Amino acid sequence: SPAWMGIAVVMAAQARDDLRAVELATEAIGKGLDDFAMLNAAFEAAWRASRHDAAQVFMEKRMDAYPSTRQAGLILLGNMFTTGTRQPQRALTYFKAAMAISAPAERASLLPRIPPVYWADLGFPNGAPGAGAR
Repeated sequence: SPAWMGIAVVMAAQARDDLRAVELATEAIGKGLDDFAMLNAAFEAAWRASRHDAAQVFMEKRMDAYPSTRQAGLILLGNMFTTGTRQPQRALTYFKAAMAISAPAERASLLPRIPPVYWADLGFPNGAPGAGAR
């Protein structure tokens, strides 16, 4: 059943059986089954297992199914491509996309979740406005 497949993915991911979690999540998605917890767990497991293409698929599905998570998902993907695969241009693309869908007043508050090496490319050459001011 759909609920059991999602639970199996979450349990495998929590047990750090990351390859099994990725396998189960891929199977579930192939059957048209997914839910928020499963997609989250599958993304984390795939990232830990260095299955970055699968992680990207899981996060894209999560963002499509739950649009309110798009900004956070884009930042997670950017960080994955910074630390996991070391693809800085790909990471920057995701960080820019997160900024583009954010309200201008909100953008500086995203910086703590983005590595400082990208800040200048995102329009914050000196960090967040007011940072360091006392």
